[in-house]
Amino acid sequence: MAYCAKCGTAIPIGARFCPSCGTPAEVASSPFSAAAHSPMPDSGLSTLTKDSAAQEYWVKRLLAYVIDAIIVYAVIGLIAAATVLPAFMMGVFVPGSSPQLPFFGGFLGTFSSLIFVLYFTFGEAIYGKTIGKGIMGLRVAADGGARPTLGGSFLRNLSKINWLLLLLDVILGLALEKGYKKKFSDETLGISVSQG
Repeated sequence: MAYCAKCGTAIPIGARFCPSCGTPAEVASSPFSAAAHSPMPDSGLSTLTKDSAAQEYWVKRLLAYVIDAIIVYAVIGLIAAATVLPAFMMGVFVPGSSPQLPFFGGFLGTFSSLIFVLYFTFGEAIYGKTIGKGIMGLRVAADGGARPTLGGSFLRNLSKINWLLLLLDVILGLALEKGYKKKFSDETLGISVSQG
């Protein structure tokens, strides 16, 4: 409820003037009710639905992630092909009859996820960015401005071991943050990804 700045009378909702003294209502409010009338800051999710700068920022982050994923998995694919192709040719791995094939697939998946996380970890800790982030004009830094530590970079990228964990990390961060630039792990570790 708003109050008249001149006489302190309660002003009904929608009234343009104080009913007691006639003072314009838009300049009138009680110092006690100012906090009650100030708008709550938007969460990152709410900001993302309304703000084009926030949307552009997350499109850049998504494109950087896709570029990095293509680079890492292309290299892993070449290494796997160079390793497995000779084994297939020698008959070590025969699809349908080789007991080593399921084990190798599980090993390759785990190895790929670990390499993926380590790529981000070392790129951000040493250079402050990965190749994809560099192309998109993004930089990773601790809240003080320095590059993140190796441990901090590893922890912020650990959710990239699985796409579902990464999605939860982003959604939880945006739901709890009042800005729109941090995943949950970034908020917890004091790390941010900025443009420029």
